[in-house]
Amino acid sequence: MTVSLAVDVFNDKKWQEIQLLLQTLDARQMTWLSGYLAGQSNKTVETEPPIVNEPEVLVAYGSETGNCEKLARQLEALARAENIKVVVRDLAYIYPRQLSKQSHVLFICSTHGDGDPPESIKNFYASLMDAKAARLPNLRYAVLSLGDSTYEHFCATGKQLDERFASLGGTRLTFRQDCDVDYHGAAKLWMEEVLKLIPRSESVESTTRQHIEQSEKITKSNPLLTTVLSNTRLSSISRTNPVHHIELSIDSKRVSLAPGDAIGVLVRNPDSLVDEVLEAASMKRDEVVTINHRTTRLDMVLAEDCDLTIPSNKFIEMWSQVALSADLTAIANLEHSEKKNFLKTYQVLDIIKKFPAKVDAQRFVDHLRPLQPRLYDVANSINLVEDEVHLTVKKYTYEFQDRVEEGVASAHLVDIKENDQLRIYPYRNSRFHLPEALDVPLILIADSTGIAPYRSFIQELQLGIRTHPCWLIFSEEQYEEDFLYQVELQKAMELGILKRIDTFFYHEQLDSSLGKTVVEQFDLLIDWLKQGAHIYLCGDKQLLTECEIEMTSWLMNSGKHEVSWQSLDSSHRIHRNLY
Repeated sequence: MTVSLAVDVFNDKKWQEIQLLLQTLDARQMTWLSGYLAGQSNKTVETEPPIVNEPEVLVAYGSETGNCEKLARQLEALARAENIKVVVRDLAYIYPRQLSKQSHVLFICSTHGDGDPPESIKNFYASLMDAKAARLPNLRYAVLSLGDSTYEHFCATGKQLDERFASLGGTRLTFRQDCDVDYHGAAKLWMEEVLKLIPRSESVESTTRQHIEQSEKITKSNPLLTTVLSNTRLSSISRTNPVHHIELSIDSKRVSLAPGDAIGVLVRNPDSLVDEVLEAASMKRDEVVTINHRTTRLDMVLAEDCDLTIPSNKFIEMWSQVALSADLTAIANLEHSEKKNFLKTYQVLDIIKKFPAKVDAQRFVDHLRPLQPRLYDVANSINLVEDEVHLTVKKYTYEFQDRVEEGVASAHLVDIKENDQLRIYPYRNSRFHLPEALDVPLILIADSTGIAPYRSFIQELQLGIRTHPCWLIFSEEQYEEDFLYQVELQKAMELGILKRIDTFFYHEQLDSSLGKTVVEQFDLLIDWLKQGAHIYLCGDKQLLTECEIEMTSWLMNSGKHEVSWQSLDSSHRIHRNLY
């Protein structure tokens, strides 16, 4: 039991008595007592729902000079003094749709210049004022607005926010307070008034229900059905393998994800492929089959459960029997390596077309490989951007025989639409987490979508708990069209989170390489490594492996014997996430 938990369970006097008793016990008595107490209950502290659950109040600020942030922290202190759960966030890092999950939000915002919102929250402001902005019927809010009455549009941003929240269905907790440059007294009165209106607890029934809902474990076999919030193309429109940024709605309390983790996506085969397979195999889409202990239509099973690309060995053997083909039977009887060569040139549909046959639908499904989920690195910190998970997806295409094929998962994801649904589950990737030490330097090397986990790292650092100096080395095709998340990275530079960015654009820098881009910074690299830097490599396996070989060779030949790639690797200072 931790001290913080103990303080929640026992009052000060009772806790002091327990500490005094424990100091009088020897090791044998302590062991007996721990066993005795454990036997008194079949439930641990962690599994018991709390008696009450105070609503968490969001204090959100938009500040140009820092005054609103100071007031937000002042309000936080007052709330905590009254045992009100509160979290403070900068509006610059909030999406308006996230407010639909908040019950109580207190906004503190200034007006910049002659009626403009603070520079840092312009994206939030534009999204909120957009005609497609999400409704906020459950929002209870209040606004504290700062301005300067010498300007014509005094406190314009605060007034506009107040009116917009109301028009989206929000309910005002209390009056909006417009403050002039001498804002301290009026702001304090507003804070005292609004805190009186915050409810202190929910019913036991509601709390228990929330506890039960949160305890349902999300896994591959029990995925979370999530809604697509947005799908934005990040790369050049001319690319055949475009890169997209996809945002999904989740419940952060049910899905645990740390920066560096991934999510598994249960994707669908394209309808066109399902139709082709059904037609080639002369099967009806509404035939009933059973798979994974459920009975449903054949077309649904082929879309969601079966791999229609890679044939299994048992599929080849089964199809050779029903097709009565000597050639296919000979292939089915080949050694593994020879059979593997055959599969390099034949997919499921190719076999069905080349060796026509008629087969029972259930037998057909039973001999197909299961459609495997795909893992995608999480591109946001859910500690900063709550109730959402972001992905960076590149469409995968490849040549097969005389045609160009698309990756089933990536093609599905880049074409997905807002409000479509996906089945996902969390995937823990502990080897790619941030270091235990909170301040060691990080050298982040990424190719293309390998930037995704580093975006989550940067957002995590914005919370202020970690203070890692970060150096990003990034590669993509072209500077003008393919510098993924460029604006966000520049913002991270301004905040001091990123100390340096180096880039390699391989369609433009034909005489260079990603590894060369790193080792060209000879002295800086050695200096960071001497300070205990961790190296992260994420992205295309071939490109990052070549980069690692160049760095290894350079370190071996540098004469800097105090730093070696082998020693970095053995001390777990090199983290790889290659695909």
